[in-house]
Amino acid sequence: MTDRREVRVSLPEEVAGQLDRVGDRDAYVTDALAQRIAADREQALANIQRLAGGSVDPALVNRALKVLGRDPLPEGDSGAPHAAA
Repeated sequence: MTDRREVRVSLPEEVAGQLDRVGDRDAYVTDALAQRIAADREQALANIQRLAGGSVDPALVNRALKVLGRDPLPEGDSGAPHAAA
């Protein structure tokens, strides 16, 4: 089982009201954040590839991510240009 930690956030009333109508809030917020994190990482990789002029070795990206204290690219990510690029 994945370790869990309780986190408190303040939300605009409209967003909080919508969240009140969700059945499993924890799963909903976890899924939404996971999707946002994946999209942000995808965009960052696309930006790196754009600046590098093409495909980038994922091992080099993972080394840079490690230095920054970030998680590595997902397994199987080739570093090839993505649809978001």
